[in-house]
Amino acid sequence: MQPPGTNPLEEALADLNPADPKYPTEAVERMLTTARGAGASDLHLLPTSSGLDARLRVDGVLREFARFPAKVAGNIVARLKVCAGLLTYESTMPQEGRI
Repeated sequence: MQPPGTNPLEEALADLNPADPKYPTEAVERMLTTARGAGASDLHLLPTSSGLDARLRVDGVLREFARFPAKVAGNIVARLKVCAGLLTYESTMPQEGRI
């Protein structure tokens, strides 16, 4: 369990620039690596007016994990869709995938 006030993903993303075209690829890779290291069983993404909130389920408890700015939220979701083998252009129907 991480000490209060620390977030390993925020630390992992600290050196990335959201304006960099490689940001979505690097951010998703670091997010998945950090989630795996935390022992997460699920990763939940929630679109908000300010961006994209990521939450992890660890030991049955859903915990806040990261917030991505609105300007990169669509690219983060698209990258995850590519990794899961989903249709990136489909947003009107539910899709199931695994990474």
